[in-house]
Amino acid sequence: MLRLSLNSQFLGHLFGVSSSLVTELKPLICWPTREQVQNYYPDCFKKYKNVIAIIDCTEVPIHPCLDADDLVF
Repeated sequence: MLRLSLNSQFLGHLFGVSSSLVTELKPLICWPTREQVQNYYPDCFKKYKNVIAIIDCTEVPIHPCLDADDLVF
């Protein structure tokens, strides 16, 4: 959702909550200090001293189930 730059009003509609609730939740997303991040770098990132965050944007394609009989619970 971050990649799409969706605003609070749209996110509120999408999740069935008010846009003011979405706005209230944004401060709950906090970034660690640079020192905290560097303590947990994977070895392959240790040479990059200016890295503040490593964001994994892996996407896994899935296929929708077209037949209700194929649903597994």
